[in-house]
Amino acid sequence: MSNIEFTTKIMALGGLSEVGKNTYCIEHNDEIILIDAGIKFAGKNLLGVEIIIPDYDYLVQNASKIKALFITHGHEDHIGGIPFLLQKINIPNIYAPPLASDLIKLKLKKNKVKKKWKLNEYKETDVIKTKYFEVSFFQVTHSIPNSFGIFVKTPNGTVLTTGDFKIDLTPLGKKTNFERIQKICKQGVTLMLSDSTNSEINQLNFTEREVIENIKNFIIHQNKRILIATFASNVDRIYEVIMVAQEAKRKIAVLGITIKNIIDIVRARKYLELKKGTFIESNEIEKYPPEKVIVICTGSQGEELSAVSKIADNIHKNIKAGEKDILIFSSRAIPGNHYRLENLINKLRKKKIQVELDSPFNRIHTSGHANQEEQKLMITLLKPKYFMPIHGEYRMLRIHGKTAEKVGIPEKNVFVCKNGDQLMMKNGIIQKKEMPEIRAVYIGEDKSSEEDFQILNNRQMMMKNGIIGISINISETTKKIIKSPIIISRGCFTLKKQSHFYRELEKIVLENGAMFLNTQAFEHKKLENIIINKVGDFVYKEKKILPLIAVNLISTNIH
Repeated sequence: MSNIEFTTKIMALGGLSEVGKNTYCIEHNDEIILIDAGIKFAGKNLLGVEIIIPDYDYLVQNASKIKALFITHGHEDHIGGIPFLLQKINIPNIYAPPLASDLIKLKLKKNKVKKKWKLNEYKETDVIKTKYFEVSFFQVTHSIPNSFGIFVKTPNGTVLTTGDFKIDLTPLGKKTNFERIQKICKQGVTLMLSDSTNSEINQLNFTEREVIENIKNFIIHQNKRILIATFASNVDRIYEVIMVAQEAKRKIAVLGITIKNIIDIVRARKYLELKKGTFIESNEIEKYPPEKVIVICTGSQGEELSAVSKIADNIHKNIKAGEKDILIFSSRAIPGNHYRLENLINKLRKKKIQVELDSPFNRIHTSGHANQEEQKLMITLLKPKYFMPIHGEYRMLRIHGKTAEKVGIPEKNVFVCKNGDQLMMKNGIIQKKEMPEIRAVYIGEDKSSEEDFQILNNRQMMMKNGIIGISINISETTKKIIKSPIIISRGCFTLKKQSHFYRELEKIVLENGAMFLNTQAFEHKKLENIIINKVGDFVYKEKKILPLIAVNLISTNIH
């Protein structure tokens, strides 16, 4: 290591005050390394938007400095942004664990990314060095295999991110490797970044093994067809369901391309050991008695085109579900998906399908994220000098910061940041530098276009309060309005030409239009804004709503 005269900067482009979009950046002099490049799924209020990514402008401006991207694990909120990032910049090396590596390859192929990229698989014992950085890894328990925390040595101190983790002493997969953590962190942790998703939850998580036992009871003791909706990436749970199905001599069908892809990957990696004839094709489902089949399917979040949604709408070409079926949601709603999921469950129950949801009395899902007690244990083990909570909405970050204080981190050493803020590390001392917040970029439903924020605002206004359209004919020669304006409304209130309200709107348009045309050089945009503001003020005063107001100016040369 050299050049300690330079300050090391740590910042988030995404992942703060939100669940998703995880993208973190460590910079020293002429080198930048990135940790994760995720997406966030849009809620129902962002009409026409499929996903949200960070604004990559900072990385574009510093593209020559970027040396590598390190991936903690294969969830979409950590790898989903890679195709969009590679469209903006070249990254010399991407380092990912095996399962994440396979998922990234699929993603890049699907998105037809043509820029050069080199994808390297790392294992826990690897150490990767650049001019200023030395990067090490440690296994953590999460809801997807091959999940890692990352430890970075810099000229000014060390940075550790836990990645997404939980502490489960009897996991289905690998345990968090505390021995490895202690070994690579011998020189101490200057700054710890840690997953805040479950920072509000103070009761202990229960183990994955309890979840599987409860699902097993349905599979073995019910004479109905079992449909299981879970996260496609929850490979360990899917693996155990398959093992139980084999034990119960049930055939397995898979509905949904994402789950099919992941099962194909883990089979190719020899992660799954399957008996011959375990799987059947989706078009064979109805050929077997209900008690002889398990269907693993997508749709745990109520996605519109998922297998479960098609089943609920009775439009799935290979399965017709009803009283003979039990549908187990081995999942919980991601923030923003509650309404969509509730609507789906209502549809399923109307079809008399037995729907089983996770609850304190029906443990069929457990989180992959650490709760308060597990967070305390990790902070106590690592003993960081400074602490920055990441991956969580603002309230989650605040609570996680307070948890760190409870186990001995001084309040002044806890940094609750926003996307864009920079932590400046010099000789083991860190100071926070407030910066403008990095904006989000909205990707349309075709995943090829970036949606303008103003367009989204307009859509929301129309959805909530309707639209008023105003068409005005203007003579550029005489600078006068030559016809009565045409005013229409949709989705807000009824307008009739003979009504008092219509006449008042017409008067506002005519008077303000004439006043502007008599005193100003004719500019379409200025006149549009005046009409929009004056009409908007009047409508709000009278109706207490704020509709979108669209003005169409038609210019002629009539004298």
